[in-house]
Amino acid sequence: MRDGPEKPGEQTEDAVCHVDDGLLVARVMVDLPGGWSMGVAMDNILDIDANQFAHGNPFTLAAGPQTTSVRPRAVRLSIGWER
Repeated sequence: MRDGPEKPGEQTEDAVCHVDDGLLVARVMVDLPGGWSMGVAMDNILDIDANQFAHGNPFTLAAGPQTTSVRPRAVRLSIGWER
C-alpha cells in the first residue's frame, strides 16, 4: 500500500507486479511534491496470445473452432493532483 510522505515535499513510491489470470500485470505510482502524483500501469505485458476457455460465438459454431482471446496488452498513464 502507498503511504503519505513522512515530511512535506517528500516523494513516495508504490510498485506492484503480479500475475493475474496468467497475465503479467504491473503498476507504479509516485507521489510528488505539491500534491502531484504520476503513475503507469501495464496489463498483459508479455502480450500473451492464448485461448481463454470459453464457448465463443454460438451463432458461428458451424463455421469452425471457437476461441476467446485473453485481454489485449494495455498501458495506462495517469497524472493526478490533490490539494
